[in-house]
Amino acid sequence: MFWLKLHDIRMVTKFSKFSKKKKSFMENAVAGIVFVVIFFGVIGFFIFQNITIGEKRVELENQLKELQAQVYEMERQHQELKEDIADTQTEEYQERLLREQGLYKKEGEEVVTVLPAEGNVVDTHEDEKEEGVWWKPWTW
Repeated sequence: MFWLKLHDIRMVTKFSKFSKKKKSFMENAVAGIVFVVIFFGVIGFFIFQNITIGEKRVELENQLKELQAQVYEMERQHQELKEDIADTQTEEYQERLLREQGLYKKEGEEVVTVLPAEGNVVDTHEDEKEEGVWWKPWTW
């Protein structure tokens, strides 16, 4: 009887879920292949992301250079406008501007205004007659 009990215990431990199973070579090979595929997949993903980020970085650096050039040009224009504003505040500029418009003269000077010749006046109504506009039947 003791022999039977010992034999039954061996049988129970042999089929128990806690006993170690021996894996076959095929199962180990499949697990290894899956691991290698996942490993290289992750590495490939990181390489792809690195390349993508590098291209984006180059694009952003080029955009930065363009924007810096625009900022430089605007600062230069701003400086020119400041200088022009400072020039308009001088008495010489204001006097010259008023003289050009004929609104200022010094003592002893005379203002002369030159009008265009009368022969250079163009009649705009004659142009419409020559075109023959369809909604104006008197021009047909």
